[in-house]
Amino acid sequence: MSSATTNPQETESELSLIALPTEILLSVVSFLHEDYSALKGFARCSRRCYILTFRKRFSGVRLCWKNSADCEYPKPFSDEGILSSFRGYIRTATIEVRDAGHLLGLVSLIKQFPNISKLEVSVENSCYFERTLYLATFRLLGTLPFYDNLKKLELKWGGDYASQYRKGDPKFAYLEAAEYVPNGEIVEYKDESSGFIPLPEPPYKVRNSQKKQYKFRLAQYVQVQRDFLGPYIKETKFLGRLAEIRLPKELKALGLGMQQAKLHLLPLINCTTVDTLILTRAEELEYTTNPVNPTEILQFPAIKKFVLAPSTDKLTPYFRKIAFQFPNVESFKLIRWANPDAGFNDLPNFPKLRHLETFWPMNYEAGDYSTQDVEDCLRFRFRYREWLELRSVKFRGHADKLHPRPPEEHRYGSLICNVERKDGEYLFNWATCK
Repeated sequence: MSSATTNPQETESELSLIALPTEILLSVVSFLHEDYSALKGFARCSRRCYILTFRKRFSGVRLCWKNSADCEYPKPFSDEGILSSFRGYIRTATIEVRDAGHLLGLVSLIKQFPNISKLEVSVENSCYFERTLYLATFRLLGTLPFYDNLKKLELKWGGDYASQYRKGDPKFAYLEAAEYVPNGEIVEYKDESSGFIPLPEPPYKVRNSQKKQYKFRLAQYVQVQRDFLGPYIKETKFLGRLAEIRLPKELKALGLGMQQAKLHLLPLINCTTVDTLILTRAEELEYTTNPVNPTEILQFPAIKKFVLAPSTDKLTPYFRKIAFQFPNVESFKLIRWANPDAGFNDLPNFPKLRHLETFWPMNYEAGDYSTQDVEDCLRFRFRYREWLELRSVKFRGHADKLHPRPPEEHRYGSLICNVERKDGEYLFNWATCK
């Protein structure tokens, strides 16, 4: 029997599903909507089931361009694709590229999704191009038809000069770093089709000049990438160019994942719609100051929710005046990096803070804190007229503090302390949560 022969049982099963009224199939989808694995299995029953379950299973797309083949993924959403009718249901999009030049291709692909409200852009090799990439990205995103409807926008710059595309290659071949010789004259990269490709390391004089480093790295890119990024710009010129940035009209949340974001916050000065700020990957935490008067710390009164996930342990100097920079923060989330130099009592004193999410406090001499120790820390802050509006504190992944031998449902949960003020006294109610 030929291997192409169709299984009669499979054919009969699929025909049975096709014969069922759409209302019955939709009721099955509605019944399974909370069980993702069951819904996924039902979607595999037939092409019709796959289409009927699509809205329950997906709400976003992720475009990741490591090589040209990745561009095949959005084809089902094209005019001739089976998912063309669902383009309007896509609400979120994530774009991940190795080098900045590929943003041009992927951004043009997401134009086919008219109702995107959340967009994340991640560029790996960007440490030398943070300023120009920041300006170029906003300039490019501003051409999207749904740009003004974005409610959340995240920009993440990361990586270093660990991998590189071959200069002049129209296919943007992805070259994996094979060997790096810090003091040598070349960096070798390996590609399966072309073998080792030597790329020159910058001379010693170039390494000590930021501008020369930029020009040297930019010269390794293809022309489309060089045109997109543009020439090197100094900090003073960058400050002037920030006025060109136009944020989306409906934007509520802005995320910046870059080594140093103090200057990149300046477009928020006159923005009243953005109330959520997410700062990640910061290796240097500094206040945003007035370019005209560097001693004046600028304020962002519109920010009410602040998420901080730095890539440094030096938090104490930044915490001293952060409450002045963001005076109206009501929710603060801190994701620590390794062993921060700031303890629980060093956390910033936001006068309107209502919800706090942070790491479990540690005392490296006395040992781990108990829930009673945390309550004592909170009473200490209240005694000095701090956090008077606080209503809850969440500690990620510490449900075992409440359950010494936690059951399975609490093993990986978080711990939350609800705070209530009654008759001048503060009451603490501990519970577990996801």
